[in-house]
Amino acid sequence: MLDGIRKAANNWLGRVVLTIIMGVLILSFAIWGIGDMLRVQGSTAVATVGKVNIDAETMRRNYTSALEDLSQRAKRRITNDEARAVGLDRQVLARLVSEAALDQKARTLGLNLSEQDVARITMAEPTFKGASGTFDRALFYDALRRIGVTEAGFFDEQRRSMMRREIGQAIGADATVSQTLLDAAYRYVSEQRTVASFVLSPAALGEIAAPDDATLKTYFDGHRSEFRAPEYRKVVVLSALPRELGIDLTVTDADLRRVYDRGLAAGHFGTPAKRQVRQVLFPTEPEAMAAVLRLRTGTAMDALLAERKVKPEDADLGLKTKREFADPAVAEAAFALEENAISVPVKTAFGFAVLQLVKIDPGTEVPFETARQNLGDVALADKLRTDARIQARLDDIQKKVEEAKIAGKTLSEAATPAGLKPVTIEAVDAAGKDKAGTAVALPGGEETLKAIFQSDIGLDNEAIRLREGGLVWFEIAAVDAARDRAFDEVKAEAMLKWRTDETARRLAARAADLVKAIEGGASIEAVAKEAGAEMKTVTVTRQNGGELGATAAAQAFAVPAGKVTSAALAGGQGRAVMQVTEAKASPLDPASAIGLQFRKQLSEQLGEDLVAQYIQRLQADYGTTVHQKMFQNAIGAGSGS
Repeated sequence: MLDGIRKAANNWLGRVVLTIIMGVLILSFAIWGIGDMLRVQGSTAVATVGKVNIDAETMRRNYTSALEDLSQRAKRRITNDEARAVGLDRQVLARLVSEAALDQKARTLGLNLSEQDVARITMAEPTFKGASGTFDRALFYDALRRIGVTEAGFFDEQRRSMMRREIGQAIGADATVSQTLLDAAYRYVSEQRTVASFVLSPAALGEIAAPDDATLKTYFDGHRSEFRAPEYRKVVVLSALPRELGIDLTVTDADLRRVYDRGLAAGHFGTPAKRQVRQVLFPTEPEAMAAVLRLRTGTAMDALLAERKVKPEDADLGLKTKREFADPAVAEAAFALEENAISVPVKTAFGFAVLQLVKIDPGTEVPFETARQNLGDVALADKLRTDARIQARLDDIQKKVEEAKIAGKTLSEAATPAGLKPVTIEAVDAAGKDKAGTAVALPGGEETLKAIFQSDIGLDNEAIRLREGGLVWFEIAAVDAARDRAFDEVKAEAMLKWRTDETARRLAARAADLVKAIEGGASIEAVAKEAGAEMKTVTVTRQNGGELGATAAAQAFAVPAGKVTSAALAGGQGRAVMQVTEAKASPLDPASAIGLQFRKQLSEQLGEDLVAQYIQRLQADYGTTVHQKMFQNAIGAGSGS
């Protein structure tokens, strides 16, 4: 339709007709209004917890973000069907429902944060700091564009997130781990198993005769979905990338220092410094100041806590990095104190805090001069994304492209006035490959590929603003629908897959016979020798499978000591036959560094479990409803998809 309008706009008669049509529409709106057109019919909620709704747009945005993260970790494009098969949609929904339950609890408790506090905390985030080390509004708005939210929406989510975090810390912080649980958990993770094993390699099976056509066709019919041809799209792409604009950028020491400071805060250059403080809250600043004077003139903190009826463990905020403190103002005050010193009153969301510094952990940091040689690429990427000259050039290019499109020109025609060159990609699938299985070089990579498969023929797509900076436009020229491929098309591929599966099946059967022989009284050494394999004795843990690999090691822990089992090895290397000869676990010294660290980790996990149980109870108490149709629509899995 848009293409038709553009073509019509290219001649005088078409422009006259379009003017008449638009005039009639405007007159209609003036007479009848547009309220009925804009009014949403019915609820758009994907799920409801108490009085808190999770709207379809929130679900869609979070699911799309999770799908993109999954694709980046897999280093290939994960399709919607693949993501739903592993439950990504349900995981995202579960997280949003949990957040909604905490939002409802915050409402019930009457918790709130002022806009000023939310803005102050946001402006202190290292992510939004520019070369000067202060809040950079351009970086902030660039981040909002990338994640697709408005400023108001971002601050609203920040406020709710902070309140959720406060509730979570109140429930799960400093969970106490019993000695019994500590010992049992350590025995589990530290257990070692000694395994006598040998490997049956595929070569031990000898030559596997090729199947006849009837057998191969039967195999193909049973695995038809594995040979299905994906959907391919033909696209015209136009790109304006910062590196291709010919603007010379010099990375300065200030640029490197900014990247270093950001990485240091995130713990990328060693162990960050930590502070442990005790905190007492007062409703007003004069009361807090009076307490400061008393503490600085001899009153003990424990005595003040007793007066305020605050337990010492409740006042202790724990040993934390600067970023781990919930309130940036408290963090700044804590890191400005000397050991045992008392702070001036600190304004927080819950009153005025008086802090006592209990402990300083200086951390271990890689010096800037040592780290700087590895910071150049990151600093250059930052400049490419934020440099004013590049942004001005990109804005000019975007203006020219959009003006040409409004004038009815195609994307290829719009390239000329902008000084760009269009690229036509004949075929690309959702995994970013062409019909030969070769990766397609797309400007913008995953971001562009995702947008291509969220669009369709005839749609007027907005420019994609890339994370690393730059703009990409595209048009869908044609779509080849996914289809079942015929047997003759994939005969060679089916032969390879049949041989792989048949080898694995025969190895499993052979290993099962050898396991029975050992269980019947034969020694594993004798059975290995008879099979023409070398027996080895290896030690594995649940975290490290050594030569056996993770899958075989997990199987070794699935049976008791003395038992025999087998497991496939990774990469088609064969199958291991194993006998567990010994199982042992080292005792834990609770006072050792390992013991203290393990207790801390277990305490954090226990705290997370307590919060999870608390959220489940909130969901039950408030009532949780999932609207399946809206949920399916939000993730692009409606009927017919």
